[in-house]
Amino acid sequence: HRRSIACGAVCARTFEFVGYGEEYTGSSPSICADGLVKGASLQLTHWSGNETPAEYKADLSTEIAFRWLKLLDSNPKQQAHYENAVVLNNHCDTDGIMSIWALLNPEKALDYEDIMVKAAAAGDFSEWALTSDR
Repeated sequence: HRRSIACGAVCARTFEFVGYGEEYTGSSPSICADGLVKGASLQLTHWSGNETPAEYKADLSTEIAFRWLKLLDSNPKQQAHYENAVVLNNHCDTDGIMSIWALLNPEKALDYEDIMVKAAAAGDFSEWALTSDR
């Protein structure tokens, strides 16, 4: 049983690494997943100084990405604007990788949300929430 989320079959987001401190200068709508990239159209990050919209705020960028994806279905205009966006990041860590993958593969990512958030927390906070099923 698969749930349809965000951009479904028409999603064609791509990824671009932007060097730390550098600016995204592309013309496509862009989403900063973790980190802070100047020039991004939308920030989905927990980094200090971020401009992530209040309704998506969370402790981890991976949680923020999932909140954004789940709320996209109720915002068709934003969904259409970002379905072909460039996903940006400026560093490599677990929270960033999980956020990027969720935004590039939203339908598959939703099936693994719990474990992806736990992995992101382990990477950023050196903690793993143990449960009986994982």
